[in-house]
Amino acid sequence: MKKISSILMALLLVACAEEQPPQNQITADSILHNGKVYSFSWGDPDAEGVPASDAPYSNGTWSPDGEAIAIKDGNILAIGSMAEMSAYQGENTQMIDAKGGHVYPGFVDAHSHIRGLIANEKYVSITGAANEDEAIQMIIEATKDRELAPGEWILGGGWDEGEWMNILPTEKRLSELFPDNPVLMGGETGFGVWGNRAALVAAGFDRNTEDPDKGTFTRYEDGELSGVALDEAGRIWRRTLPPETVEERKDTLHKAMNVMASDGFTMTHDAGTASLSMAAFESLDAEKNMPIRIYAMVDRADSKLVDEWTAKGPKTFPGNMLFVRSMKSGLDGTLGVRSARFLEPYSDAPEHSGLDENWTKQIGQMDQMIQAGFQINTHAIGDKANREILEFLERNYAINPELRNLRHRSEHASVVHPDDYPRWVELNVIASAQPPYVSEDPPWALSRIGEERAKDMYAWRKMRRYGIRLAFGSDLSSYDHNIFYGIYGAITRANKEGYPVEGFLPEEKLTAEEAVRGYTNWAAYSAHVENNVGQLKPGMWADIAVVDKDILNVGTTNPSDLLNGEVMMTLVNGKVVFERD
Repeated sequence: MKKISSILMALLLVACAEEQPPQNQITADSILHNGKVYSFSWGDPDAEGVPASDAPYSNGTWSPDGEAIAIKDGNILAIGSMAEMSAYQGENTQMIDAKGGHVYPGFVDAHSHIRGLIANEKYVSITGAANEDEAIQMIIEATKDRELAPGEWILGGGWDEGEWMNILPTEKRLSELFPDNPVLMGGETGFGVWGNRAALVAAGFDRNTEDPDKGTFTRYEDGELSGVALDEAGRIWRRTLPPETVEERKDTLHKAMNVMASDGFTMTHDAGTASLSMAAFESLDAEKNMPIRIYAMVDRADSKLVDEWTAKGPKTFPGNMLFVRSMKSGLDGTLGVRSARFLEPYSDAPEHSGLDENWTKQIGQMDQMIQAGFQINTHAIGDKANREILEFLERNYAINPELRNLRHRSEHASVVHPDDYPRWVELNVIASAQPPYVSEDPPWALSRIGEERAKDMYAWRKMRRYGIRLAFGSDLSSYDHNIFYGIYGAITRANKEGYPVEGFLPEEKLTAEEAVRGYTNWAAYSAHVENNVGQLKPGMWADIAVVDKDILNVGTTNPSDLLNGEVMMTLVNGKVVFERD
């Protein structure tokens, strides 16, 4: 009997040992469970969008490759079934319920102007207004309950420079309605400003104000300013606004980052960070008060900041929440106001090919920063501007071939000349593109450049075939940054109403997987952080988004349903920074 008892006891001890974690097993700080995990740890799809052989994909259907994630010290420990992850569960492990949601790597917006989300608590949105009359009514409605003190500014924006270009608004009605209050309404793409007489006076503008080198003040026939400023003229006007303090900018940026977190983004690239925002980001980072990660591009227009960072060199701040290793520059304007630069004239303006100016100073500052080791991210819409990026890089690579490894980017990369695609690959240029553009711009953009050039407009499948890397963003606040809308746009190339039915240049459509990768590991690659974010793998930062849609399958079978999607939860460094009630 003693022998039998000993055998039974031994078996019991073995069984217990199998149920307990090994003595040297690391205990997780938290475990995200009850989810359908898509880790994106498998290989990239091929140039036609066909999933890799190790992808969890079979017979046209995607399957999650995990249901729980163990997290320790802000990093991913392991991914698998809950039974497997229970080995990491300890007495103090926090259990985070994904509530059956679909778990993705945290989304990355590769091109944003994040301050625009919360630019002013009283910001008046006129987004969607088809014309001046509709915009006026929206401004009236938004201000009817405000007690406006004399001289108090009314700020807002959202009018579509592209759609309104042929019939621009004037200052007259705004001046009649608000004679004692300066009104300034920014354009949707940031290349136009519309204001009233009080705003012109406050800025010191009158009929004697000259147009800047790369901008225009619209005028009445008698020469008086009529209330719209385009390109550089608009930027000059905006700079006359009452200045913010660093504390005010910190508050604005912190609120904006929380909005991004609520929308599933764990990192955003701020495309043009000037001195005030840079100081605010640095202060928030020092206070450990950054809800999401920020990849701040030094604003080329801020010469003092350019010199400061040229001397410092690229920097990743302790804690990995703030990165300053790139410069945002620009070589043209926008299609909407015909300031994008093309090799041939505009189809609807045969005498005009875009901004015509001397770019010596701008190129010189780009040379300065690239030689200091900074990635150069250049706004380029037209085929001429995109070609000039290649010429700039060729000249600098001749000085230092190692600069090729900095992953320089064309921001927007809207229209590329057919002859230039191979040079993009040779020079290692990333196309930092915005899917909302292809959903909203084509109806008027086609009239600007004609059907032939439009064949190379947002040509993402063609770029994939050549081997050009993509990264996706929104260009917020000019466009809707909703992640589901962005993914939908890349898949369908249609607007929210599903037009055109087959999509704009349907041969350029991407798959659901490619669209998600554009906002995850491809965007991460464009910021040199692909080994830390963009996939869910052991050792990577625990930046995670939980959503209510199976994006890969819904995006394949019924992409319009993505527009109804919601973010359920967002984690940064393993901490819940947003959870929907």
